[in-house]
Amino acid sequence: DAPDTPQEGAESGDVLSYLAPGYRRRWLRRLIRGQFVIADQIDLHHLDLKRAGKVLSEFLKASRASDRLCLRIIHGKGGARGSVLKAMVERDLTRRIEVIAFHSAPRDQGGTGAVDVLLRAQH
Repeated sequence: DAPDTPQEGAESGDVLSYLAPGYRRRWLRRLIRGQFVIADQIDLHHLDLKRAGKVLSEFLKASRASDRLCLRIIHGKGGARGSVLKAMVERDLTRRIEVIAFHSAPRDQGGTGAVDVLLRAQH
């Protein structure tokens, strides 16, 4: 398990972007262009790291079970040392098999303080 208080977080202005192996870049491009409707969102930035990890996991599981496959996760931009929540969200999403892609939200919809996520449908 990751420690509750990492030394540093992701830089507040860093854009998060990820495409799972085996998927075509068009999935990520479509996500970046806003071609998917955000079906649900969650705000983690008021939670401590341990609680945020649990809430994120539950949110992803419930969203996928309900076929809400395009999501926005608000993690905040953090302070002078960056955002530990942003770093945790990035680390967690890249490890999940159900995640196709993610990218920082459009500037007018949270920008680098939020990330849009595309999930695989359940089979």
